[in-house]
Amino acid sequence: MKLTVTSPELGAAIAGLRAAPGYMYAALKKYTAEYMIPAWKEELVNSPVVSTVQRAVLIDTASATTFVEGFTLTAGDSTSPLRGGLVPSIWARAFEFGTSIVKRRTFQQHSRKGTLYTVHNKMTTNQMPRRSRSGWAVYPGATRVTKRAFGLYAQIILRTWHDGAEGRIK
Repeated sequence: MKLTVTSPELGAAIAGLRAAPGYMYAALKKYTAEYMIPAWKEELVNSPVVSTVQRAVLIDTASATTFVEGFTLTAGDSTSPLRGGLVPSIWARAFEFGTSIVKRRTFQQHSRKGTLYTVHNKMTTNQMPRRSRSGWAVYPGATRVTKRAFGLYAQIILRTWHDGAEGRIK
């Protein structure tokens, strides 16, 4: 799940940076990574997560990518399997938005010795939270962090301009 954050107002402020030297862009990206990524991680850690599996799938795989015009928040995009074989990118939406608890499935399974047998009426979604349109951890966290992020981003732009004017950035 990805969420890209940009703003027309901040875009206008960034447009002023286009006349500035290239090292100002690098400093803006560095300052953005320095402040936004910890804010995103902190917001997710403080979110009300239901289970340890949900924490492993959504929060432990969360990251943020910064660029000059804004930043992208990601969670559950990892394609490497967790211990036990669960792939976060496949199951992230189910753990974020929940699923129907009463779903039962019939499937085939191999024993340790290799014998194939059928499992009937197994409840396969017990570890998932109940359905929620607004999400459980990532989307509420992104809502809270973007409110904070626009203020931080304006401060970062001003800090970059100030440091550039004083000659601290090279």
